[in-house]
Amino acid sequence: MYHSIGVTNPEWHWNYLTCPYNVFENQLKWIERAGYTTLIFEEVYDYIMNDKEIPKKAVFLTFDDGYLDNYVFAYPLLKKYGMKGTIFINPDFVDKSNGLREVYNGYNQNHIKNSGFCNWDELKYLDEQGVLDVQSHAKTHTWYPVSDKVIDFRHPGDDYIWMDWNNYPDEKSNLQIIDKSKARFGEAIFENKKALMSPRVFISQNVQDKLNSYVNENGGISFFQQDNWRSQLSNLYEGLKNEFLIISHKETRNDFLERIEFELAYSKKAIEQKLNKKIEFLCWPGGSGTVEGVQIAKKLGYKMSTAALDLTNQERKKILNSPVYKISRIARFTPVFYNNWRWRDNSKKIKYSPGWYLILQFWRFENKYYANFWVKGLSYLVHKTIKNA
Repeated sequence: MYHSIGVTNPEWHWNYLTCPYNVFENQLKWIERAGYTTLIFEEVYDYIMNDKEIPKKAVFLTFDDGYLDNYVFAYPLLKKYGMKGTIFINPDFVDKSNGLREVYNGYNQNHIKNSGFCNWDELKYLDEQGVLDVQSHAKTHTWYPVSDKVIDFRHPGDDYIWMDWNNYPDEKSNLQIIDKSKARFGEAIFENKKALMSPRVFISQNVQDKLNSYVNENGGISFFQQDNWRSQLSNLYEGLKNEFLIISHKETRNDFLERIEFELAYSKKAIEQKLNKKIEFLCWPGGSGTVEGVQIAKKLGYKMSTAALDLTNQERKKILNSPVYKISRIARFTPVFYNNWRWRDNSKKIKYSPGWYLILQFWRFENKYYANFWVKGLSYLVHKTIKNA
């Protein structure tokens, strides 16, 4: 499971999702040396559910979200090594530009544009080239409030860009990186979940406007240089609770299920119309599948989807991606060497696997019942050596 492939952008708060293009190419070299054949989702489905033969050594490469760098870097590198994969996209994030932009040619990595998301022309090109098969990642890939419990307030450097997505839904393709001119600093962040996981509540816009206005009237961004900015906003919010209803209305369970169906149906239809192909496979954004959501997806014509949070850990462990255990779900792993979300300087750190280690991960994934102990032990020794070096 990959997301972004290319050059890490320090302005993007989720830059840990970017696998550097040179590391990715090293992985592809090792995949080639080890004799693996790459598949797309249709082939995985036919293997698992219809017992169709595939090469003995096969791997399924997936790319979530539809980032532009999948076209700029992943596409030419996959093509170079004669490989393919599946890219899962959200129509809400598809770039509104037209035409094909510049791709990596081995020399132009320093000036090439690679932030943002693919446009429809690029997605159609990827699909027609047979390198990256385009499938659904639902529609919004956002978060929604689920209660009136405040957990934070919008502030410079925060991770709540999904608030901008919800405030400016027509501009989501331009909001991979927070635009300070659009971020409504001061707004309350309520307890939230991924959009497809739970009924949402609708927060009074009056409350959010008052909080945002208070920040703007008291210095704007400079307001957050005060040590007590959070307590100021908390006190203001407590007063607003006596003046306004915080939750204007709530979704019923039926409203929620209808919204799931709308999201999945919209994404399927939009991609089918734009790319002139049938969409039958789904990746649950952020693992946001539910029991009802999986049933709705099947009703809409999705034949298989990724494992998600509707399954218990024990159930996910049983998914072998083989005809031995037939289930219309696939298990994935992220090819990382170490994954310390909060490293020494309290920043998010992740190191993607060198090619040799990725091949070891393949073996562990294929032999998950008895390999974990040995691989984790080896990983511990390697990581300890690196830290002490």
